[in-house]
Amino acid sequence: MRRNYRKDGRLKNLIIFAKVPVAGAVKTRLIGGALDAEKVCTLYTAFLKDTIVAGAMTCADTISIFFTPADKEREIKKIVKSLKLGARNERRIKFVPKIGDSFSNRVAHAFDPSDQDPSQVMIGADSPTQKPESIDMAFEQIETRGSMVLGPTGGGGLYLIGFPAGTQIDYDSAFGSSSELLNFATVAKNTEMPLKILPELLDVDTQADLVSLVALLKSMEYERAFVTSVFPLHTHKAIEEMRLAIARQSGDTRDKYILIENDGQ
Repeated sequence: MRRNYRKDGRLKNLIIFAKVPVAGAVKTRLIGGALDAEKVCTLYTAFLKDTIVAGAMTCADTISIFFTPADKEREIKKIVKSLKLGARNERRIKFVPKIGDSFSNRVAHAFDPSDQDPSQVMIGADSPTQKPESIDMAFEQIETRGSMVLGPTGGGGLYLIGFPAGTQIDYDSAFGSSSELLNFATVAKNTEMPLKILPELLDVDTQADLVSLVALLKSMEYERAFVTSVFPLHTHKAIEEMRLAIARQSGDTRDKYILIENDGQ
């Protein structure tokens, strides 16, 4: 694991926004066709594991896992323990139940304005290919330039949000309409805050997204022979063990779907 570091003695807090994997309660839009609730839960568990591993390889001083349901702390701790990150990394991790009756309220609670950490970065567990170096870049941009940092996904969503502590944001508006990417960028513009946009990543919410992920990881598996990069091992293993493959209807290049390899389809 990468050593964390501090250029200026100030703390860096990485927030991981997650659900405890429960079949039928996570990634429900993936359920259907070849994927039942148990298979989808297995996939999401792998996404979460790869996200935590990526977080542990960053310069963050603390890693705050905000989770729901609140009564599943034992289960989320068991997942972290299974990763064998080492005692030093495990000491960086704290577990916080999400608080709030809406998504925007829960995000606002995680970005507690009373928190004294000047650098706060939030990621979700829906983009298993996110890179530790991108998270480190977010912290550097916040600390050296006072920037807002945004990691975009398809459809105008976000896989990463970061800004200096104390930034005033109307989260109901930011998540309420239009595009989250555009809404947060507008906050930066209106307050004349520097803005850094990271490379776009895949956010896996639908089966079309999963088609893209399966194709990407099967290709990246070969690429690993030629480049040094963090690879989402848990997600790749889950896809291989479930024998997920890609097919398409009637030769239409746009109409692809997930099937179980060698299941007769």
